[in-house]
Amino acid sequence: MTTSSGSAVRSAPKLRAAPSVNAPTLATLAEGTPLVVLGQAGDWVQVRVEGREGYLFADQVQQAPAVSISLRRFGKVNTRDGLNLRRGADIAQPILRILSFEAELEILEETANGWLRVRVGDLEGFVSAQFVTLPQTPTDGTPISIKPLEQKPEEVIRIAAADLIPPLVRGVHASAGGWAPTDRELELVRANNIGAVMIAAYEAGQASHAIKLFRGMGVQHFVIRAATHAPITANPADFVSATLPILREYQQALGSAPFIIQVHNEPNLVIEGLGRAWADGRGFVAWFTGVLNAYRTAFPTAKIGFPALSPGIDVPNTRLAEPTFMAQSLEAVRAADWFAIHCYWQQPDGSDLITPIAQWRAWAQGKPIIGTEVGPADRTPVTAMAVRRAYARFAMIGIPAMAWLLQGAGAWQNADWTLHDIRM
Repeated sequence: MTTSSGSAVRSAPKLRAAPSVNAPTLATLAEGTPLVVLGQAGDWVQVRVEGREGYLFADQVQQAPAVSISLRRFGKVNTRDGLNLRRGADIAQPILRILSFEAELEILEETANGWLRVRVGDLEGFVSAQFVTLPQTPTDGTPISIKPLEQKPEEVIRIAAADLIPPLVRGVHASAGGWAPTDRELELVRANNIGAVMIAAYEAGQASHAIKLFRGMGVQHFVIRAATHAPITANPADFVSATLPILREYQQALGSAPFIIQVHNEPNLVIEGLGRAWADGRGFVAWFTGVLNAYRTAFPTAKIGFPALSPGIDVPNTRLAEPTFMAQSLEAVRAADWFAIHCYWQQPDGSDLITPIAQWRAWAQGKPIIGTEVGPADRTPVTAMAVRRAYARFAMIGIPAMAWLLQGAGAWQNADWTLHDIRM
């Protein structure tokens, strides 16, 4: 991986909580202040200065030469039939050796056609990736993790989300339609070592079956999104009456397990209520508070979360910019138990994934953070490489991630794991 350190501020700029001139100022830095560069977001650079993370304009930072660090990554053979180590990435290539079940091999490269270049002892060759189990948290920065954070080991998992869902647990967003999983979906949950699932609770009569099936595949953690097919109105009681019966089904199905609820989704979008149920983030505070109070009465021990916003800038008649809406609704975050975020990439390999952790922490105000949709943008096809990068990145910053999307219910075909046969 490549790290950048020894960077210094050229002038005396303001360190901001987000990549925007309108974001809160965290500090004003003196010229020559040493800092660590964590990543880049357009014209902004994400940095760490004396333990504080934030953003500076790129032209205000003088970067030291990058340092290349090569770390090793290993996997294990997962088939009891033995695995052929071949000279090339094709089944027609000669077999160099047959590797036994659970034999350890070093991963040197992942190819685009489903093969791994590996080393076993002093022998190098190629094996089919589907017969190799990789660790949930890769130990290398190339090619899996991106724009690595230079944290000490004890700093890696330090966000309060660990007491809701451990950040090292792989999560996935279940069917977009809210239906119980099919055999195909369950097979991918098992194959990818999924330990947490986000469920959009649109449909009645699904909870008991869904929870039982997911638990049968080893899933231990659940986030339930309160959802309705009906248009969102300005009266929070309408949303409560539509969602409460289905939430009660999930509470019963979960038994004594933690009941983690996300209220609604992406309220800065017109399609989700902006301009109809609330005019802006300030209006959403009142609506959210009404729902929150009703849920606290119905589910006293539940952990209720502030919904993730749609990331991005103002789009007329579609979206109010995430930073603007967020600044207007911080009072609602303070009332919630945890804070949800959405994060997407554009490149098929996920190499452009940006995780503005300083911005998220500023908005969360000390509350646990969960990535409830982490995946490809609307026109980007999902790939196993990109999802693995995202899991590694989120594990490094201590935030559990629900990959988008196990099954699209006829929509979001670009992100649908069942259509793209996502296996890691």
